[in-house]
Amino acid sequence: MNFCPHCGEKLAGDTSAQLAEPCKLIVPDSVDLGIASPDVLAKLRPKVVALTGRIDSMSEDEYGDWVNALPSDEFLAFMDVGSDKDAFHKFLHGPAHG
Repeated sequence: MNFCPHCGEKLAGDTSAQLAEPCKLIVPDSVDLGIASPDVLAKLRPKVVALTGRIDSMSEDEYGDWVNALPSDEFLAFMDVGSDKDAFHKFLHGPAHG
């Protein structure tokens, strides 16, 4: 089975032409790719806090189900804050914490 090295999508058949150029990310018009709004972060934070207490005992499938259950705006916010250790720490504990 072949996967796109750019996005991880499963590819079928002759993949030489499909792999020649990066895949294009299609984002709904309603999703802002900038910094997530405070409302989105406020909805996401309790979900992430609950996740941190059980992530070490979760299977990959359970984690995948958790991520897949996030609405698109919360998923993008999660990817954004999760991409930087300091940003993630501030997201969980607030900017004044440690």
